[in-house]
Parts: sequence; C-alpha cells; structure tokens
Amino acid sequence: MLINNKMDKEEIIEQTEKPVEQAAAAEETSTPSAREKFLSRISAINPDEKIEDEDAHYERALSYLEQLESETAKRRDADKKLLDVLRSEPELEGITRAVMKGVPTRAAIAKYFDPQDLVPQEGEDDLDAYKQYAQERRQRLEEREKFEKEVEENLSKSEAILVEFAKEHNLDDTKKVELIDTVSSMMDDLYKGILPKELLDHVMRSKMKDIEVSKAFEQGEIKGKNEKIEEKKIIAKKTGDNIPVFNGGKTEEIKEEAPKKSRLDRLVERENRKVFR
Repeated sequence: MLINNKMDKEEIIEQTEKPVEQAAAAEETSTPSAREKFLSRISAINPDEKIEDEDAHYERALSYLEQLESETAKRRDADKKLLDVLRSEPELEGITRAVMKGVPTRAAIAKYFDPQDLVPQEGEDDLDAYKQYAQERRQRLEEREKFEKEVEENLSKSEAILVEFAKEHNLDDTKKVELIDTVSSMMDDLYKGILPKELLDHVMRSKMKDIEVSKAFEQGEIKGKNEKIEEKKIIAKKTGDNIPVFNGGKTEEIKEEAPKKSRLDRLVERENRKVFR
C-alpha cells in the first residue's frame, strides 16, 4: 500500500511538471510578436548605433520612413518623366523594350531605324544638337584612348621602378609580389574613391620624417653659425681687434701681447747679454 501511494505521488508530480515544461518550450519556440519584429528590423538599419529606449526606436523608424518617402517621390517623378519620353517616341519605347528582353542594343536600334535615318540632314531642327553631341562623343573616345595609352606607358615605367626598388631593398619574389598586391589594392581603392587608412599612415610617416630631417638640418646650420661666432669671439679676446679705444679724449691702441718665450730662448738671450757687456 505504501508503494502504491508512493507511485501515485510520483505520477502526480510528473503529470504536474509536464505541462509547465511544455508551456516553457512553447514560449521559447513561439514566433515573435509584431512589436518584436518591428524593433528588430529598426535596430538592423544601423547595428552599430546603440538605442537606449523604445522611443528612440520609433524616432529612428520615423526618420527612416521620411527618407523612404523622399526617395520614393524622386523615383516616381523620374519614372514619370521617362515614361512620358518613351510614349512621345514610340520607336524609342520599342528599342527600350527590346533591350529589356535581351536584344543587343544595336540590333534593337536596327529594328526601328535605318542607320541613315539617325543622321540629321541640313535644315532639320536637331542637326546642331546632333553635331554637338557627336563631337562630344568623339572627344570622350579620344580622351579615353589617350588615357589608356598613358596608363600602359606608366605601367612599364612602374615595373622598372619596382625592379630597381626590389634590388635596393633585397626583396625576393615573394616579398615583391606582396608589395605589388598591397600597392595595387590601394590604387584600386583610390580609383573607386576609397581612401585607405594604410596609405594615410605611410604618407604621414614620410611627411613627419621629412619635417624631422628639415628641423635637424636647420638646427645644424644654427649650431654651426653659433660655433663660428663663438670662435671669432675667442680669437678676438686672444689677439684683439686693433680697434682704437677712446679713453677721456685719448686714443689708445690695443697692442697685441708678445708671445711667451721658451726657457731655451731666455737662456740664449741671457748668454748674449754676457757676451756684449
């Protein structure tokens, strides 16, 4: 009887705990509410920005909606203008639709125009505009060809500079390839309008080095000039400058001190005195 009571109690506890566990599991796997989805999507617009409270989420949402409304209005205006142009020129609309379906551009133009029809004749209203834009197109092509030719020449020069640089710095093939990849990556970024931070670091270090060298050179020049001035002062003290000194109306010249005689000179001088007495 005791065993049965014990089993009954365990069954009751087990039956009581199961609904609680199931409810917790259902809560964990339940789909997020509309509010939670909204806050999550607003936070994803700029993940790096920290939002302190819920009002800030709504402020960001309003700002984002205003931006979308502005962009949508501009896009609708542009679409309307484009549609008006296409409807005013049925051939142009046909060419556009053909290109959208995958027809090559020149083939789509040939479908609606004869090449001769594209060139205005004398007296037609669009002749001047045609000449102007045709000239601009030719000029762009000439500039592009000139630029590409210049790039090829510069690449040849750069390759020679790289070979010389590698020799000066004892770079093996692996290091040389790494250097080329680094420089090429920076040039690609600059072409895309991206300013690499690594390039700024290199330029700044080079600039600071030039400034330090310039300062050291200037300090060296100043030090050299000061040393020369001190040297002249020392010489002037030892030898005098032979400038007359005005003392109470009397002019005196500074006489140079006679050089000191050695013991041998004094001894010879003494013996000479004895001889001539």
